[in-house]
Amino acid sequence: MLISRRLFAITRGMRGSVVLKVLIGVLVTGTYIIQGVLTATVLSKVFAGEAWDKFVTNFVVILGMILIRSALNWFNEVQSKILAGQAKEKLRYIMFEKLLSLGPGFLQNNRSGSIQSVFVDGVEAIGPYIAYYIPHCFVTLISSLGILAYVFYLNTMVGAIMLLGMIIVMVVPSLWLKVMRSTGMTSWEKRNHFNAQFLDALQGMMTLKAFNASAAKGKELETNSRDWYKSIMHNLAVSLLDSCLIGLGAAIGSAFSVGVAAYLFAVGQLNITSIFLILFLSVECFRPMTDLVKYWHVGFRGLTAADKLFAFLDTQPQVAEPIDAPPLEKGDFHSEIVFDNVTFGYNEGVRQALQKVIFTIGQGEKVAVVGKSGAGKSTLVNLLLRFFDPQDGSVRISGRDLKTVPSVSFHSLISVVWQDTYLFHGTIEENLRIAKPGASNEEIEKAAKLANIHEFIVSLPEGYHTQVGERGVRFSGGERQRIAVARAFLKDAPILILDEATSSLDAENEAAIQKGLQHLMQNRTVLIIAHRFSTIREADRIIVLDDHKIVQTGTHDELMAFGGGAYAQLLRAQL
Repeated sequence: MLISRRLFAITRGMRGSVVLKVLIGVLVTGTYIIQGVLTATVLSKVFAGEAWDKFVTNFVVILGMILIRSALNWFNEVQSKILAGQAKEKLRYIMFEKLLSLGPGFLQNNRSGSIQSVFVDGVEAIGPYIAYYIPHCFVTLISSLGILAYVFYLNTMVGAIMLLGMIIVMVVPSLWLKVMRSTGMTSWEKRNHFNAQFLDALQGMMTLKAFNASAAKGKELETNSRDWYKSIMHNLAVSLLDSCLIGLGAAIGSAFSVGVAAYLFAVGQLNITSIFLILFLSVECFRPMTDLVKYWHVGFRGLTAADKLFAFLDTQPQVAEPIDAPPLEKGDFHSEIVFDNVTFGYNEGVRQALQKVIFTIGQGEKVAVVGKSGAGKSTLVNLLLRFFDPQDGSVRISGRDLKTVPSVSFHSLISVVWQDTYLFHGTIEENLRIAKPGASNEEIEKAAKLANIHEFIVSLPEGYHTQVGERGVRFSGGERQRIAVARAFLKDAPILILDEATSSLDAENEAAIQKGLQHLMQNRTVLIIAHRFSTIREADRIIVLDDHKIVQTGTHDELMAFGGGAYAQLLRAQL
C-alpha cells in the first residue's frame, strides 16, 4: 500500500473524519457479507428442497442491505468531499506560512510556475489521497482480515489458499513502486516545466507581441505540452498494468479458493452451506482490494505530489526567525540604523554585492544613497528589511542586530515606497488597508490627501471601491506610486525607505509625488535610494556607492567640492 507517514500526519485534527469514513466503508462491506450469507443460506435450503415461502424474510433483509448500502455510499462520498476540502485547506495554510518564512530569496531562485504547480496541482492531488486512498486502505485491512478469519473458521485449507492470494495481491505493488515513482516524478517535472513556461508567456505577452515572437513561443509550449502528455500516458500505462495485475491476482485468489472448496465438498469435507458461504465470502474478501485498485492511481499521484510538497516544506529559509526574541516596541525604540562592516553576496562564490559597508543613520536623519546601476543600492534595502542576512558584519536598528529581532516586529516600524509599486487585485481601499488593516475611512482619506491622490480617487465613478486590476494595470505609473505613498502615510512608521520612488516617472508626476514625499519624510529616519539628484539634494547626508563599496559621503555641497569625485561624475552623467 502506498502509505506515507508524513502525509498521514497531516490528517491530525481530521482523524475523526478519517475514522468515520473507515467505519462507513466497513459497514458497506458488512452489508455485502450479510447479503452473501443470506443468499448462501437460501441456496443451501433450496438444494435441501425447502419451500420458497420460507425465504421471504431473507429476501426482504437482502433488499434492505442493498438500500442501506446505497445510503452509506452516498454518505461516504459526502464525507470524502468534506475530508478532501479540510485536507487541502490545511495544506494550503501550511504551505503559505512556509512560503512567507522562506521570503524573497526563495522566489529569486525558483520559477513562479513551479511554485504554483506545488501549491495548486500538488495540493489537489493530495486531497483525494487523504480523502479516498488512506481510508480505503484501512477498510481493506479490516474487512479482508475479518472475512479471512471467518473462512479459516470454516476451513483451514481454504483460508490458507485465500491468505496466499491476499499476500500476492499485496506484494505486487511493491515490485513496481520504484518504476512508478520514477515515471510519476518525470510526469510531474514535465507538468512543472509546462506550467512555468505558460505563466512566463502569459506575463510576457506584451513583449511577445511587440517582438512578433508569439508563434515561436506557441510552438515551444506545444512541444512542452506534447512531452507532458507523453509522460502522462507512460505513467498511466505503468499504473494501469500494476492495477491490472492486482485485479488478476484477486480474481485468481478467489477462483482458487472456490476451487479448493468445491474439491473439499466433493470429498465430503464441506457441507453445502459452507461451500456457498465460501463462494460469496471469497468474492467479498478480495472485493475491498479490487476497490482499492480504483484508488490506486489517486494514491500514486498523491505520493508523487508529496515528494515535491515535502521538498518544499523541508527547504531551509535563508533568514531564520529568532526564537523567543523580545520585539522592538515603539515606547523604548529609537530609529537609529547601523550598517556595521557589512559584506553580502546573493550567491556564494559570486562577486559580492556589498563589501565592508559601514555607515550610521541617526534618528530623524535623512540619508540618500547614490551610485551606478548594480552598485548595491537596492541590496542595502533588502538587508535593512532582512530579506537576506549579511555574510559578514551586522545590520542594527535601535541598537539591536536584526537577527535577534522578530521580523514582524521591525517590519511594523518601517514603511517602504518602491520604484515598482505592487497593487493587488482588488479595490483602492483594500490596497491601502494593507498598510493598516484596522484603519478608519477618515484615516484612509487623510493619507490619500497627504499623498495628493484623494482628488483623483473621488473623481472615479466608484471612488475608493474602484477595482485596480491585476498589478494595478488600470492606473498609470504616477497614480500607482501615489497610492504607495498613501500606504506609507497610513502606516505612519518611524523609519521610511524610498527605493527609487520617482525614478520611472515623468517630470509632472514626479513633482506631484515629491510634494507628498517631502511631507512624508518629516520627523522620520529616512533612507533614500535614488538615481535622480532632484530627489536627494535636500538629504542631510549623501552616501556614494561604487563597485559595491562606499567611496564618498557628505552633503551635496561637500561632495560637489570634489570635482573629480564619483558623486560629481554621476551628476555630470545626468546633464
